Amino acid sequence: MTHPLYAVLPASVDDPAAPSGGNRYDREVLRRLTAGEPEDGEDRPRLFDVREHLAGGAWPRPAEPDRRALTAVLDDIPTGSLVLLDGLIACGVPGLLEPHATRLRLVVLVHLPLSDETGLPAADATELRALECRTLRLATAVIATSTQAARRVEGLHGLSGVHAIPPGVTRAPLATPSPDGGRLLNVASLTPRKGQDVLLAALARLPDLSWTCTVAGAGHLPPVTPPWSHRDDRIGPPPIPDETGSPPIPDETSPPAAPEETGPPVSLDRISPPAILILDGSADMPVGPPGTAERRHDPEPQAIEHGHTGAGDRGVRFVGALDGPALDDAYDNADLFVLPSRAETYGMVVTEALARGLPVVATDVGGVPEALGAAPGGGVPGRLIPPDDPEALAGAVRDWLTDPALRDRWRADARSRREALTGWDETARRLSEVLNGIMRRPVPGDDAGEATDPARVKASVKADAGQDDARGGSDD
Repeated sequence: MTHPLYAVLPASVDDPAAPSGGNRYDREVLRRLTAGEPEDGEDRPRLFDVREHLAGGAWPRPAEPDRRALTAVLDDIPTGSLVLLDGLIACGVPGLLEPHATRLRLVVLVHLPLSDETGLPAADATELRALECRTLRLATAVIATSTQAARRVEGLHGLSGVHAIPPGVTRAPLATPSPDGGRLLNVASLTPRKGQDVLLAALARLPDLSWTCTVAGAGHLPPVTPPWSHRDDRIGPPPIPDETGSPPIPDETSPPAAPEETGPPVSLDRISPPAILILDGSADMPVGPPGTAERRHDPEPQAIEHGHTGAGDRGVRFVGALDGPALDDAYDNADLFVLPSRAETYGMVVTEALARGLPVVATDVGGVPEALGAAPGGGVPGRLIPPDDPEALAGAVRDWLTDPALRDRWRADARSRREALTGWDETARRLSEVLNGIMRRPVPGDDAGEATDPARVKASVKADAGQDDARGGSDD
């Protein structure tokens, strides 16, 4: 028998232009919980009749039409139903959930506490924390995506029994290392929380070494300041020469070519990918085919496939959001993954790098240590550094670039750690256990109208989880 599972998700969940760990988590687990035939004989958890509702709007602060749309969705869900809400949608609107807290089984999946977003004004963070606290106290169960994140949510809001269900990862072919290890990769949205400004500050301390760096993520670059120089990466390719090697001569009967549109000048604090930053002192190095120093153009796709950033030596190429084969190529042609985030609930990109045998240098924040883990023999497949510390990041990268024995050791540990990574099926299994435990509990409000305290339901669900723990099925 399958139970209906109503899932309320951001409308961007499948938007390739707005990739996020939260969207990826939602999609991977729901695909595996959806009723249907198992794929390739995989052992799947108890399935649900998943009914998705995509919520458009600027969450967690939606406009009034988006609030009304969510209210209509919740009103239409039958009493007693199981509802899984993405925390980005639910945590800022407790007033919309309150009428349903005693008639629906509300489960909130917290990808990041709202007030933990970097750069929020103090007043906004305080307000969002209070809203989130109200929402989570209405929920039948709360789920976070790492053990540390679960403890963080409990500490912020005075809760207990928050479930920790880490993301899975799909094991990929091993990346092919280069001899000098100089190809660095960062995959993260371009926001203050992800720390690309720290990455640039660290790389600026390495002008004497040979390296290139690719940054894959949507958003705006950190403000460009010396010793970095910006090279606009939006200029189209030059004219294709004719057989003589000269630019083609316009036909006299053709209309005159329109003047080239250069657009408004680029503000150095609002640059969007694609773009290239060159470390001063390296600006004379080639950034494209010979003869294109004055008029650059994007490298051909095969340039990235062969590990070239198009930025020459000591350059950072911001390529925008990548997915599918393009993202696979970025990982495959990297030597070291770098994540200088100021906050992470888990750090899915860390395990995605490890799934390809790439060592990782990352900040010691949130669930990142859990994601990085250790090889079965105890070796760490990289290094954890303090957040907001360009010197420590530069030191870790310098050690990597200058110590072949360290590179060999980190690579061996990364490949060993790769073998121990768990997949998305395990994540879906653990989520299924929590959801089925909730379905074994009484409906939050009975026929006589007597409401059940959500906190009491949450406690009984935790008791079920404790029984599962005794059988080896711990949430943490």
